[in-house]
Amino acid sequence: MPTNLLTKKARMRNNEKAKDLVSYVKEKAAKDKTIYVLGAFGNNFTSAFLEQKCNQLTWNQENRGFLSGYVDKGYQAFDCVGLIKAFLWDDDPSNYKASEDENEVMMYDRAKVKGMIASMPERPGILVFMPGHVGVYIGNGYVVECTPNMPLGGWGVLKTKFAGRGWTKWAEYARISYEKTTSKPSNNKPANKPSNKKPDQYLTKDSKVEFVKKMRVEKYDAANDWIYSSVVGGWFSPSICKEVSAADGKKDQYFANTNAEFTIPGTFTVSKVDEANNLAYLKELGFWVKCGALIEVKEGK
Repeated sequence: MPTNLLTKKARMRNNEKAKDLVSYVKEKAAKDKTIYVLGAFGNNFTSAFLEQKCNQLTWNQENRGFLSGYVDKGYQAFDCVGLIKAFLWDDDPSNYKASEDENEVMMYDRAKVKGMIASMPERPGILVFMPGHVGVYIGNGYVVECTPNMPLGGWGVLKTKFAGRGWTKWAEYARISYEKTTSKPSNNKPANKPSNKKPDQYLTKDSKVEFVKKMRVEKYDAANDWIYSSVVGGWFSPSICKEVSAADGKKDQYFANTNAEFTIPGTFTVSKVDEANNLAYLKELGFWVKCGALIEVKEGK
């Protein structure tokens, strides 16, 4: 894995600063070739690495069909907390230290300066949290996070808006130093739905949603004429789909070929939400869908 020379020059080991964390994550967000893989912290995304992580973690195995399209193509793999650990370990997985290997809960619990999101100061480099997820606040109302969230713009390291995202807590990362400020971040809002009622990608009952514009067929069941997509979250009939490219050789509405790229056209109504599993039940289709496959176009209740 190539070492981030700018980052290494800017700081010394065990003297990390918040401004250097911000520079590091902004650099990764600007790159095209990052990919979210659970348990990754800056690793070269090879076939062997995918095999290793699929054997270790069920989530990766469930999404293997999607992830396999990105192996051996120069992608760098992270998960949300792995992006922060990759910074700590100089963008080189061989620098791994078990004593510094923390998940997002441990990072928050270990922090001495922290609080609920409404009290967060305007301090670039602060970590922001929601259940099961962490990002880095970079200032001026923006966060960099590694997430498998197509509606936000991709499946990797992304620059996203702080407001309306659903962050619930903040903390100073205990392993770096901060310059103190007192103001609150731009567009700082509580984690609940913003008052302007613009679509905020926080799905609730009666939210109106559309599917992301491009998903991929990962498996085909000829006996039942069903296709499988880990982005959608399971098996379903291709009769509701529209092929959007010739990625499988021809744009012909033929979905038996794996790698066929498709969307599910239309606008749908969320009738139930399973927050624990990040699922939404679509009234018109009559089945549960992973929220990561959906784009909210109108606020619900």
